[in-house]
Amino acid sequence: MQKNDKYYTFLLSHSLKSKIYIRRVKVSKRLLHYSSISLFLVFAVSTLGFGLTGIFNNTAIAPTNDSTLFLSQLTVKAAGSPDSIDYSRPAVANDFTPNSGGPVVSDAADPETAEIEKRLQVIQTTSDPAFVPSTWAHIGKINNEFGFRRNPFGGRTYEFHPGMDISGDRGDLVVAPANGTVINAGWKGGTG
Repeated sequence: MQKNDKYYTFLLSHSLKSKIYIRRVKVSKRLLHYSSISLFLVFAVSTLGFGLTGIFNNTAIAPTNDSTLFLSQLTVKAAGSPDSIDYSRPAVANDFTPNSGGPVVSDAADPETAEIEKRLQVIQTTSDPAFVPSTWAHIGKINNEFGFRRNPFGGRTYEFHPGMDISGDRGDLVVAPANGTVINAGWKGGTG
């Protein structure tokens, strides 16, 4: 047996019914090493190229500035006349569950809705526009709305919910919808 550092020797065999054929193939070590390295590099560069092309062409993966999107959707009107306040929901906030936490009623025959509209009209005409909210504090899914709702902590009673619960994650942008003074900031039990 001969030691040869310049070649790899492969033995290829196949057989027929009565004979066995063996073929010896010598391949240069240098050729085999360089070809395997070049194939690996071609594969790596093409994978990287296809990946970057996919990222730049896909708008769902492309980075977006959520705070810019949020601020562009807020509608702040000029504070002059009371009718300049827009209380309509932002387009992104339309994915809420209607009547969540309260009885199922239609909006047309709901006396609560009429009472809320009447109170809003009083607030618009008698309040200082600088202290009336003119925008949404956060764009997110509305979990519970203002008004009476079924008690979420058990029981079959109804309770008055004095605010609106808008879901969000830690670090999300929240803006002050009107002038005012912060009197409490922090964690409050299981409500956030």
